[in-house]
Amino acid sequence: MKKTSRCWSNLLPELLEIIEDEIVVCTDKLRFSCVCKIWQSMAEIPNHNEIPWLVVPNYKSNTVSSSYGLLNLLNNKVYNIDLEEAKGKLFKGSSHGCLVVVDRISTTINLINPITKAQVQLPPRHKFPDVIRYQPGEDEDLTYWDFRGQKILTGSTSDANYYRLHRVILSSNPSSNNYIAASIYDRDSKLAFCGMGDTEWINIDDGTNYGDIIFHKDELYGFSSGMSLSIFDVSSWIPKLKEVIPFPKGRYGYFWSYLVEHSGQILLILRRLKRDETQQRQITRYFNVYKLHRSDKSWSELSEIGGGLVFVGLNSSFSVSSVNLPSGWRGNKIYFTDNLFDFLEEDVRGGYDFGIYDMVEKDIYRFEDYTSNQSIWPPPVWIMLNSS
Repeated sequence: MKKTSRCWSNLLPELLEIIEDEIVVCTDKLRFSCVCKIWQSMAEIPNHNEIPWLVVPNYKSNTVSSSYGLLNLLNNKVYNIDLEEAKGKLFKGSSHGCLVVVDRISTTINLINPITKAQVQLPPRHKFPDVIRYQPGEDEDLTYWDFRGQKILTGSTSDANYYRLHRVILSSNPSSNNYIAASIYDRDSKLAFCGMGDTEWINIDDGTNYGDIIFHKDELYGFSSGMSLSIFDVSSWIPKLKEVIPFPKGRYGYFWSYLVEHSGQILLILRRLKRDETQQRQITRYFNVYKLHRSDKSWSELSEIGGGLVFVGLNSSFSVSSVNLPSGWRGNKIYFTDNLFDFLEEDVRGGYDFGIYDMVEKDIYRFEDYTSNQSIWPPPVWIMLNSS
């Protein structure tokens, strides 16, 4: 008997809708979405009461690939997904179900939903406040103002995207048509923003260098290298500085900072690091977690986070409360990925530092698949999947 081939994309939409409605497990919905683009558009990936996923590249290959994996922490399995839109590009964050993707050879900045493949284009890198002139086709195609050195420099788009664009976050899902994007950029970690439909990034010129930023309600929070928290009102078009809350002075050493909303509270997380000079890399030692008391502008250090989980790295940091943890899971843990790319100016390699910090046991557990001497590029990033 002659075999007949089936084109799954030709199934009646009504039949596809019935099939999709019968799928209740998130991982099964993910498999459903991977069949073809039409099935992908029908998939409704739940975005509540879920553990985040980890987007990992096909790092075992020696070639640049569009193949990525989505690691499900519930069963420790990786589900392959093709992201042609991210092939050979850099992740500069994830926020509200979207990956922030920048090109190494052009100045484009896109938001990509890895499930639906929907894309939203943000103003490009050459539309940031530090860029004076953009000459595509030249080896050094950008002329920009260096805030740290107070002088004019030239450089390539690749360098600008690697070292002069650190993080992009969103106030809401782009499908809401009413979002704001905020970015940390330049060697001095300045702050810029844009709204939906804007063609350029607007500088927030408050003379501060930022380590991390988050949106919470109608406010933008930014923690500075000067150990203070700036709070901006973003209810109007231009963010306005409302107040600055200092952080207790002390000797904190070498660290990265993260801001996260957890059960309605703003937490500051300091990731304490050490340098491994022989391997030219850095390693996480432990974390300190502090809760903001805004009423009296004070902070208190926490020994646990109410049984919940926190996820930090290149992503816009987020948390999972104890009531949403899967059965059998223990909380009070911080899941972390590497913030660094290939090399920074200090000659420190990125793409190695991944693991889980247990706040109760004060110990770190490394991800089994990410403990070799091979750097993972681009570094994996946490994402909360959704299909909108």
